[in-house]
Formats: sequence, structure tokens, C-alpha cells
Amino acid sequence: MEQNPEGLSAIYHLYRDDISRSLTALRQLNIITLPFGLETTTEMHMQILLGAAYQMASDKDLSVTVATAALRQSLALTAGLVDSDDENRVEA
Repeated sequence: MEQNPEGLSAIYHLYRDDISRSLTALRQLNIITLPFGLETTTEMHMQILLGAAYQMASDKDLSVTVATAALRQSLALTAGLVDSDDENRVEA
């Protein structure tokens, strides 16, 4: 397939724009620092979210608790979360 089905790119960009707006709002509230900048962090979050969705959909043996905790930590780390007492933190 040389081109996306009609509307597929638009859906992707709607999600991407929503993430970008959310990150901007969190930065303005000093909740995150965006150490990689807004554009790179937005793209990282899209990749992380899409990968997590694929993983959870394709591996029915995967622990939802572990997958969700890893997802939350990866989003927090890439966004530069200032402080969190996140009970779901995954220890390396």
C-alpha cells in the first residue's frame, strides 16, 4: 500500500495534537519539564502509546498491571515528570 486509507493520517494527527496540547498544559503547570522538547516528546509519546496498545492487544498473557505501570513510567520519564509518588512505578 503506497498511501494510507483516507482519513487514517487525520486520525493519527488528531491524537498527536491532543497529546501535544496536554503536554503543553502540564508544562505550563510545572508538572513536567519536557527535557526533549515538545515536538520530540510528543512523537515519543505517540510511539510509546502505539507500542503499548499493540503489545496489550497481541499478548493476552501479559499482565495488565505490569504493562500499565511500565507505560506510565515511560511516559513520566520522557516527559520529565517533576515529582510523583506513583504507586505503580516499575523498578529497574
